[in-house]
Amino acid sequence: MISLTANCTGTLARGQFEEVMLQSHDHTDAVLPAGVNLLDEVFTEILTEKGLCRDCEAAELIARTLFALFQSGVREKEVLRNLAMDYAEPEVREKSC
Repeated sequence: MISLTANCTGTLARGQFEEVMLQSHDHTDAVLPAGVNLLDEVFTEILTEKGLCRDCEAAELIARTLFALFQSGVREKEVLRNLAMDYAEPEVREKSC
């Protein structure tokens, strides 16, 4: 199992996150309905906050990031949200709907 350490604000250095993203493929557990609901809730909150539609490139990046974080073991809503936004923010600004 992959261990992910974040500080109390849920931030993670970009290099550390990319390493976790690469390692996340080692975690093969299925995402159960409760996990899907959590990911959808966080995803929807981020899209609403950023004014993004669900079918744009920025939304796809956010979704992939959330899924990778979840597969790496991150299960807390605020930590998922903060880490996904920290990682995706530069791309979101460039690829907004």
